[in-house]
Amino acid sequence: MYWGYSAFRSCQQEVIRSVLEGNDNLLVMATGAGKSLCYQIPPLVTQQPCVIISPLISLMQDQVLALNARGLSACFLGSAQRSQAVTDDAWAGKYSFVYVTPELAANAVPRLQQLRKRHGLCLVAVDEAHCVSEWGHDFRLEYRRLGELREALAGTPFLALTATAAPHVRDDIVASLRLRPSARRWVESFERANLELAVQQRAAGDIASHLGELIAARRAGGPPEPTIIYTITRGDAEKVAQVLEESGFAGHVGHYHSTAADKAGVHERFLRDELDVVVATVAFGMGIDKPNIRRIIHYGAPATLEAYYQQIGRAGRDGLPAKCLMLWSGQDWSKLDFIKGQERQSLAGSQQSSAGKEQMQGFCYTTGCRHAALIAHFEPGGAPPAGQPCKGGCDNCARRAAGDVAERDLGAEAGLLLAAVGALRGHYGAAKPVALLRGSRGRDMPAWMLDAAAPDGSRLHGAGMARSKEWWKTLLGMLMQQRLLRSEARQGSMGSFSAVSLTPEGAAFLARPALRELMLSLPKELVAEERRGERGAAAAPDTPAAPAEDAATREEEARLFQTLVALRRDLAAAAGSGTAPTHVAGDALLWELARKRPDRPQYLAACEGASGLFRQQYGQAFVDAVMRFCEGSSLSAGIEWSAMRGRRMAGSGSPDVGGASEVLTRLAGGEPTSKDFDAHSRFQRGEAVADIAARRDKPIQATTVVGYVATAAASGLPTDWERLAAEVGLTEELASAVRAGVEGEGAAGIGAVKRAVPQAEYVQIKVAAAALATRALCARGLARHFGCTARTPHGRGLVAALEALIGEFEVVRRGPAAKSSSVDLDDSTSIYSLL
Repeated sequence: MYWGYSAFRSCQQEVIRSVLEGNDNLLVMATGAGKSLCYQIPPLVTQQPCVIISPLISLMQDQVLALNARGLSACFLGSAQRSQAVTDDAWAGKYSFVYVTPELAANAVPRLQQLRKRHGLCLVAVDEAHCVSEWGHDFRLEYRRLGELREALAGTPFLALTATAAPHVRDDIVASLRLRPSARRWVESFERANLELAVQQRAAGDIASHLGELIAARRAGGPPEPTIIYTITRGDAEKVAQVLEESGFAGHVGHYHSTAADKAGVHERFLRDELDVVVATVAFGMGIDKPNIRRIIHYGAPATLEAYYQQIGRAGRDGLPAKCLMLWSGQDWSKLDFIKGQERQSLAGSQQSSAGKEQMQGFCYTTGCRHAALIAHFEPGGAPPAGQPCKGGCDNCARRAAGDVAERDLGAEAGLLLAAVGALRGHYGAAKPVALLRGSRGRDMPAWMLDAAAPDGSRLHGAGMARSKEWWKTLLGMLMQQRLLRSEARQGSMGSFSAVSLTPEGAAFLARPALRELMLSLPKELVAEERRGERGAAAAPDTPAAPAEDAATREEEARLFQTLVALRRDLAAAAGSGTAPTHVAGDALLWELARKRPDRPQYLAACEGASGLFRQQYGQAFVDAVMRFCEGSSLSAGIEWSAMRGRRMAGSGSPDVGGASEVLTRLAGGEPTSKDFDAHSRFQRGEAVADIAARRDKPIQATTVVGYVATAAASGLPTDWERLAAEVGLTEELASAVRAGVEGEGAAGIGAVKRAVPQAEYVQIKVAAAALATRALCARGLARHFGCTARTPHGRGLVAALEALIGEFEVVRRGPAAKSSSVDLDDSTSIYSLL
């Protein structure tokens, strides 16, 4: 109704049910996986307001606009709210969704209590709940006071939500918010299967070369790819934005770090698709509700894995594929150390920052699956088995699949580097042991360093001259990942810095020269140097080219998508009131329209994401745009919908003819929805029913899929009936028995048919009923072709004759259809109606 979805994702339904039962809940779910729906449904079910606490004013504003665009009443309260009328109405219970800042929430206990007393309060949602924990990556002191609300609003369910919380952070969230002992914890997979991850070391070169893929995509003239580029410093943001301006993005790129007014302008223009790229420091992106960001680029390493995961979480929130590229260099760590040093952290804080940086370095240097590394960080033991390629794709898995991975024993080199670190007694950063091995004679190399020796007495100075500085730095990062080295925060005369030292495992490795075997996969940086430009000799085999017709169709669909993007932008501008283009329609829905190309508004119901409000407000405009485009292109409109027209038109015929169709349609599953059309389309493309059932967020029974296909087929869609009947074992003899049961008891429902034909399974009855309905539709369609209607005796006679000719089928009416009895449905029924 409001969102246009046909089903819940992952644990959404269970969380909503738990909230409606009055429980406290902690939900840890990846960005874009649907956390917000878990607090947006309960107010609509209970007809009571909810309060959502968020630290991000811009995000609150975006979400309020998005809810208003769906026809839901929402507002935000805080320093940015200038309307006293809105504030008064919020506390008077006139809004279903009230977004507040943590500062306001902590100081508004009496008002919240009064709101609950007068109008009810279905829940309090604490978004970005990791901010509660001092161990989280984005700790906010004002969040610590929110635990007082739990006691002041006893009995009101609390829902804490976050995308980034390791196990110890989850414990701290529950304790800090004082959630009840019965609070349920929901931890979904941290894998973002629609994100393609890649990491590259940023070698010396110009910025344009580093951003070559982005610039090439722009010059190729493909669909716009909304992109965020994160930098460590403001200076880097300005430089990157300037290079893009000169490389084809003039007027379509902005940087975000100056005055509040300039920031707001960039934010709004990006939201409205007027900017394709925003270059920003890490302050940007957390507070934007833009689901169609297709690319995230880090021009510089993030400070922690938590920050990285949160930032790439801005991409692909609509579920469509997106790319995430990190471009890092060794200088990034020095910049991050300097920034942290400016914050005058305590020693404990510095140690925590060093640990985060070390984990980030390990991620950069890993040769394993990047998705698995992220999952293992947030959910120890939750990563897929080693060697299993990731679902979303990453550079390392792609290299492994192409055979472009070199593995060898690095024990000798590791021994040298560990010995150099040990000789420096853990008092220096990563650059010093590398300089020692490379034979540096700079002023910062005292005589005792030049004379430093390994445990076997061999001289270390110059022992690694055969390898470059970058090669040794890369190996040092790999040894950190192997837990043989560690980085610790130290206080120096110029502030805190990171010192590299041996771990107990590293010291043990160094003490056993005869057992120094260390088989490791080489990162591409080491492979590039060792092969001297020959990397990639083991190239992936050529893949066969797609048929020209398919390629042409995909190209035309991409052009139609861009046309619909432009229409979306115009409709959003006309709507005013800050409506963003994605509030009108998301990218996923636009691709649905481009591929299915409905030629009538009523057929939009079969497009996933086309809510009732969308169909009412914008449906005709999008259908008209599809029709206009198809008239001037090789695409045809309404291919999948032509057979449905007969069904719609037949519904306007006389009850005598339409009644039989209604009975059969009800037996086949009723009015088809998007899930039915999707299953039918996949079945017709040749997919096995078992595969359709398994390839879902939550696998279902194969018989359920057959039911979906039958429901869609009953609307008149062309169907491989022989294969469908074979899927359920529907023989000709059994089909005859079912037909007799339908003729005799069909009006009383599928249960009555089952009792009349006990040897038939329910799914077999549905398939048979769908086939009978299709024959009847075909007969009426032929009658209309001859200019007859079912409203005249001649028309009814012709329809009956054609039905007999096609399937020798005639429904024997036994009086009016029995009224369906009321059924007690579980309380999730009302939830489904809201999707």
